[in-house]
Amino acid sequence: MSNLYDVIVNELNNKSISALIFLLDSGRELSFKYNNIEYAITWNEKKICLENENHDSVQKFDDAWSFIENVLVQGKTFLEVWSNIELLYLF
Repeated sequence: MSNLYDVIVNELNNKSISALIFLLDSGRELSFKYNNIEYAITWNEKKICLENENHDSVQKFDDAWSFIENVLVQGKTFLEVWSNIELLYLF
């Protein structure tokens, strides 16, 4: 039998936005790939950040909700790309 945390991680693998919000607001970080570019969602100085593999673009937000509503990935909103990203690692 799975514990609740495993259930939530499974939901993330099935691209559940609610699971993503919960995990990010719980301090978890993750990496993903979109259009062959790797990105990291991390926490830095109490801000949630998105940074690309070239480290030439960092976007910072106060919480997961504002991150998902406002972050841009290659000029598109997170919700536009979410179903097409490849999840790599959950930290």
